[in-house]
Amino acid sequence: MNPIGVDAHKSTHPVVAVDEVGRKVGQQTVTATTEGHLSAIEWAAQWLQVQFALAGCRKRDGGSSRICSVGSTRWAA
Repeated sequence: MNPIGVDAHKSTHPVVAVDEVGRKVGQQTVTATTEGHLSAIEWAAQWLQVQFALAGCRKRDGGSSRICSVGSTRWAA
């Protein structure tokens, strides 16, 4: 399982993946748009199992809060 942290900002979302012991194994920044959210999901597909942790997810209308329910990946808000 690779945890992936997302910090939901107004226009961009930094995304960082770590391994089982907390070492950073990848990072990117996506735009706060549907296309950016999909890009983050596609990027995360390089790992077999992931769990997203979304900072600020509950504070926003739409946008990153929509990403919480996409697909069958585990999400933590």
